[in-house]
Amino acid sequence: MYLMKSNLKLVLSVISACLSAGAFAVDVFGTVDHTSPSGIELTNHEIYTWADAKDLKVVLPTNTLGGLSDVRRGDTVRLVLDERHHVSGIVLLPKEPTDMIAVPVIKGTDFNWDSWQDVPQFNTIAGRTFSAARSRYLSGEKTLSVPIGNAAGFDLFDVYIGTHEETNPEQNGTLRFTFIGDDDVLYQSTFLRAGDRSIHIRGSVGRYRSLTIRIDHIGPGVRAVIADPTFFRVPRTVPVLTAPDPDSDLRGDTDLTWDKVDHAEGYLVELQCVTCQDAGDAKSPDRFISVRVDPDKTSYSFLATKLPKGKWRWRVHTLAGKQILGEMGMWRTFRNP
Repeated sequence: MYLMKSNLKLVLSVISACLSAGAFAVDVFGTVDHTSPSGIELTNHEIYTWADAKDLKVVLPTNTLGGLSDVRRGDTVRLVLDERHHVSGIVLLPKEPTDMIAVPVIKGTDFNWDSWQDVPQFNTIAGRTFSAARSRYLSGEKTLSVPIGNAAGFDLFDVYIGTHEETNPEQNGTLRFTFIGDDDVLYQSTFLRAGDRSIHIRGSVGRYRSLTIRIDHIGPGVRAVIADPTFFRVPRTVPVLTAPDPDSDLRGDTDLTWDKVDHAEGYLVELQCVTCQDAGDAKSPDRFISVRVDPDKTSYSFLATKLPKGKWRWRVHTLAGKQILGEMGMWRTFRNP
């Protein structure tokens, strides 16, 4: 069966749009202190403004749509930010697995800090002081690259980035951070000035063995700050996709297959038409499909000719009850010519 109820489709479309734009999300993770008609404050004192309070999307851990009244103090959330860094959506997260391992890389051998300073007075971004940070004053360099190894294959990378405000305002230039996984650009910030608040980024990096933070500098001298860089390893709950191969052309009967995950209570298979060949299919209900599969099965079959033609992508999540267990699965693309 290709389609589920329209309300569930709407929920999953919101999740897909909010959470799956790329490996690094231009989002913020944190714990709620309180909300107000104008925005939200986290327990780390970061404050974010609503993009449009009336059109705010709130996704509950049960993958259903909720409202702002469902967001309470102490909730762990993912704030979906627009290009102005205003909140356009909130995703309430289930508690992270207790066996997730955090590995700080501030002293890691793969992270070259030789030319970076460990000076407490510089470990501050917009008034917030970090316990583990490095800074570097950039004046002559136009571009600086900081290589980060991931030979151990960690799953997540978490970091705060920003600038430290110098005493002499004439020394304050601007800089931009770009995160690169192997050859893929994962995230790029806007140009930041001294006094701009820090940007908190967490992204899935398990598929990359080489990470690089590239810093582009413009104007007078400016001090770049990289704070609390941390790798995470999460329980193996993400199904490994086995077939078809990435970017395959599909015709006729097709089986999507993946490896079994221990203790799974089911799987959620999602398919999305990224670029529909026929403009009329852009609003077709068949352009996004979500199907729950029993835990004893590791495949989903469908007839490609029944779907809109174009470029598609699919992924599989592990379920624990009604919730997604651990990290969300990564997308894989195929073509339906």
